[in-house]
Amino acid sequence: MGRLRRAVHVRLPLQRRRQLALQHRLRGALRARERGHPAALARGGGAVRQGGHPAGRVDRVRAEQARRLSLPRHRRPPARDRRLHRGRRRHLVRPGIVERRDGSPRLRPRAVREGVDDGDRRDRLRDPPGVGCVADARRRQLVALRYQFVDCRWELGNPGRGRELYRVGHIPGASFLDVDTDLSSEPGPRGRHPLPDPEAFAHAAGRAGIGEGVFVVAYGNMGGAERLWWLLRHFGHDDCAVFELDGWHGPLASGEEPIEAADFTPRARDDDTIQADELVRRLDELVVVDARLPARWRGEANPIDKKPGRVPGALNAPWNEPLRDVPDGELVAYCGSGVTASVVLHRLHLASRDGKLYPGSWSEWEQLDLPIERDEGDGLRP
Repeated sequence: MGRLRRAVHVRLPLQRRRQLALQHRLRGALRARERGHPAALARGGGAVRQGGHPAGRVDRVRAEQARRLSLPRHRRPPARDRRLHRGRRRHLVRPGIVERRDGSPRLRPRAVREGVDDGDRRDRLRDPPGVGCVADARRRQLVALRYQFVDCRWELGNPGRGRELYRVGHIPGASFLDVDTDLSSEPGPRGRHPLPDPEAFAHAAGRAGIGEGVFVVAYGNMGGAERLWWLLRHFGHDDCAVFELDGWHGPLASGEEPIEAADFTPRARDDDTIQADELVRRLDELVVVDARLPARWRGEANPIDKKPGRVPGALNAPWNEPLRDVPDGELVAYCGSGVTASVVLHRLHLASRDGKLYPGSWSEWEQLDLPIERDEGDGLRP
């Protein structure tokens, strides 16, 4: 004769008891609804909720939808989730199986919950309003952003030297722009390196892979990179930075590079340059800085300047030395031909101070019948 087994009474958690009670009341209401007895709906009015619908509105919900919204069977959460909810991380909740099928993360902060059911505490998880839009916008911005290294090395008096250095070794993927032909016009009355025409510069920049949405990283020597930085800003492209090639510790590529061309639209500024006639009229009210080496600034004989000297009252801030203290005021920078003066302007920009460029510089000044000053000094006073 077998032994009688004593019944074991297990007290379910309060959360589970509420779920079972809610399921029982909802199923009874659905059966009453199918039999055509809406008066037999669960009592409690709006206090009973399932899937966001109060009990008073269950008769308006189709049976299929109500069954779909019914709670799943109770299952003990895995040990990993129990450990997460045991300590201070109670602000995390587990999404349901449906959410996991949609690729939702396993745990979400309680702060993103909406539509909390007061009856059974069943949370409906979703992203906060606007989060998805912001993420998509940032993702599109990152995809659209492109970096383009540009080699701007050159050598005064040797026009083809920059291209030779580029072919010997350059940063992989970098394009090349020649200071003499791409970043300047033909030498003449306007100086040795006059500013290029907008159309010519747009063609050269586009050929080098510079266009809308492209962040340019220029490197070179003797002010070549700063010349490109200044020209890009002059023609309306502010996404540019200057990089020292000595700081590159990666591999170098040789030969020519296939560069994907871009569409560059020039939008020239009119507030970052000054011409010789205006400079002469305003010498007394401007802070004029000469970026040439001290010997040329003092007016010593040299093989570059046909008429040695400087603009009257100009201070000396050599381009190959740290930037010196410059008096306050509207600043104008010049050099031999307008290339190395960009180095001084770039350093001033990094120090949150802007200045104007005299594009013709000394190579234009010496051709005009304008005053010249030759004095010796300490490099800062005229």
